[in-house]
Amino acid sequence: MIKLSDLQKKIKKLDIQFQGEVLSISYHINVITPEFLDESLDIPKQLEKAIAAWDLVDDDGNSLEVTEATLRQLPTQFLVEISSAITKDMQVGDDEKKD
Repeated sequence: MIKLSDLQKKIKKLDIQFQGEVLSISYHINVITPEFLDESLDIPKQLEKAIAAWDLVDDDGNSLEVTEATLRQLPTQFLVEISSAITKDMQVGDDEKKD
């Protein structure tokens, strides 16, 4: 028997290269649902649901929370890169999700 909560809590780590820097994130591997796809034009909302954790910090070195408000302050190109990296990793990692 598969529990919905077990599907929703599966997380994978991913390092994303952007303009010579590396962002390390953990994302929910089963985040894509019909509800998620309904928000396809709202990348900050999607990424808030997808990203479980990251190592993004402010200018003082304080960790930034993964919130829609924080994501809306980031460059669109950066958000697209994160989204693309997660999508690509999900496709490559299909065998791992069968475990």
